[in-house]
Amino acid sequence: MSMEDPAPVVYNSVEKVTDPRVDRGSNHDLLEMIFMALTASICEAEGWADIERFCNAKIRWFRRHIELEHGVPSHDTFG
Repeated sequence: MSMEDPAPVVYNSVEKVTDPRVDRGSNHDLLEMIFMALTASICEAEGWADIERFCNAKIRWFRRHIELEHGVPSHDTFG
């Protein structure tokens, strides 16, 4: 398995997850949020604020793999 594009691997693993969110916060794609949170957690992020900071610090890397139409979600949106 190639590690060049990890997003499809994560997407295939969680594609059947239902989206429990109401209208607020749904500007951000749920699968993208899962991918970002999982990646940040693997890199030792501890909590939603850490995940937001990590994703903003690595936004160029994330944009190579996911669209991020509305940018990185806030820690409140992740939570």
